[in-house]
Amino acid sequence: MNLHCRIKFFRDIGNQSRLVRLVPELPAEILQYEAGQYATIERERDRLVKIYSIASAPSETRSRGYLEFYIAGEVKPAESKDGTFEFFFDDLTHGKYVVKQVGGDFVLKRHRKGHSAIVMIATGTGIAPFRSMIHEVYADPKGWKGIRFALMHSQRTEKEFAYDDGFRAIMLDAKIDFCYAPSITRPGGKSTIAMFNTGRVSNLLELALSSGSRSYSFGAASFASPETGQRLADMMRSPDTLVMVCGNEKMVEEVRSIAKHHHIACVSESRDDG
Repeated sequence: MNLHCRIKFFRDIGNQSRLVRLVPELPAEILQYEAGQYATIERERDRLVKIYSIASAPSETRSRGYLEFYIAGEVKPAESKDGTFEFFFDDLTHGKYVVKQVGGDFVLKRHRKGHSAIVMIATGTGIAPFRSMIHEVYADPKGWKGIRFALMHSQRTEKEFAYDDGFRAIMLDAKIDFCYAPSITRPGGKSTIAMFNTGRVSNLLELALSSGSRSYSFGAASFASPETGQRLADMMRSPDTLVMVCGNEKMVEEVRSIAKHHHIACVSESRDDG
């Protein structure tokens, strides 16, 4: 596979991450993939190769013709004077990129058997495969009747969420049984606290598992509403729950340890794409 692409759209999320959409140079070429997979991409000018989770849903790619990626920036060398972070997708006007292949087993359909509750947990740009999964389920919910979904996503501040509005809209629409639980580790004012849970996702997970309906705040971890904590607690205590986790390695190991301790099935991928 060699799918030659250019950048159609980009948006910087803060100064440390970037949302990018690639379109094939030949419009008739459409990449086939499953929600949750990654793409191996080569930058033509220097042949640098990176692997990024695909954030767009397959249904979006088929209907709109683009692949979306949500990537982290990399710290520039100390001698650099023109900023802090640099990005693989850096030539936003004339740059050419080649999708070499897609792959990966971090795919919802391959792990769903025997599970009626699926809790997705991410930090940073580790949200990308879950964005693909949730939007694909939402686009075609017929095969997912009776399945409960929850998404826990942690960022440092509210400004770093690339997909917050979309996930809230899906939850409010109620076409699928979906609980969206974003959290921030550096909370701002009261309006922020009302919209976001606070604390690390691993601490919030422990809180949901330990407190039941009695309390939804402990130390630096708290839920924005008792209802959110209750929904997560109910799902995490279900005997047929699957936890899927993607993000920085430390968080992934913490969540895997919690899941093992509570005898909860867990699949993971350690990646904050960048």
